[in-house]
Amino acid sequence: MMRAVLVLLLVGAFELALFWLFQWPIPKGNRDLVTYMLGQLSGLALAAVTFYFGTSQSSREKSDAMARLAAPPAPEPEAPPSPAELPEPRFGMEGNAR
Repeated sequence: MMRAVLVLLLVGAFELALFWLFQWPIPKGNRDLVTYMLGQLSGLALAAVTFYFGTSQSSREKSDAMARLAAPPAPEPEAPPSPAELPEPRFGMEGNAR
């Protein structure tokens, strides 16, 4: 919700600045400053709109959906048996009588 308000404020400020620019003349001494500030404001508004409607927002939604659908973590493996629990080793032909 806060992102939507921020986007609306930035776009509204840009539109208001454009309206003001065409309604009243810019003093000669401030022409460069107004041009620079309007360029900055248009860049901010464009970045906000691009994030809100562009790939960053859809990427975030995709990541959130994938996190919700992710399988639960694998269970912890069991500890190996202690040496006392291991069977006696058998070597060679000890068990085979001929």
